[in-house]
Amino acid sequence: MIEVAIFWLGDRKQISLEVVKYNHLAINFYKKFGFIENGPALSDAGKLPNGKHLPEIEMIKYSIPT
Repeated sequence: MIEVAIFWLGDRKQISLEVVKYNHLAINFYKKFGFIENGPALSDAGKLPNGKHLPEIEMIKYSIPT
């Protein structure tokens, strides 16, 4: 499914996603598709209903320059 998403988005746009920083299986999975770690996530997506936050990192797959 990730291959289909990357194909659909193409290589002309940067793709970013957020992963819980201790989920090493997911991090390594995305690295196999060219994503790199880009530091702490800046969105509020990891906020739980109780107000706590999951520690997330942002991963980016850079676009190919034209």
